[in-house]
Amino acid sequence: MNTDNPQPALDLREFFAHLDSEAFFSQINAMAEANSQVEVDQTTREATRVIPLLADILARKKEADAEFDSEQSRLWLGVALPLIACFRIAEDLGYDWHPAPPRSGPQGPRYP
Repeated sequence: MNTDNPQPALDLREFFAHLDSEAFFSQINAMAEANSQVEVDQTTREATRVIPLLADILARKKEADAEFDSEQSRLWLGVALPLIACFRIAEDLGYDWHPAPPRSGPQGPRYP
């Protein structure tokens, strides 16, 4: 994160209202067909730092992999990819993500 050059802020409602479906599908395809697992892993780590939910989703995928449950593994991957794609699209648009605060105790409203 570059603090010398402030990046534009983006409200989630505004982001999703203007999210281009072609850019979204293109990003999903790019991740699925990536030639560099290192790059995919790096993007995933970056996204996980600012979207803590992603770490929980990937932990469930890892558990499914360990249990050889390919159906659940694919399900959790299918949940993770759109979040990573949105992270990458926002980055590509020049928006700066701020790392999420550590999860300790109530952090605001929790949704079931």
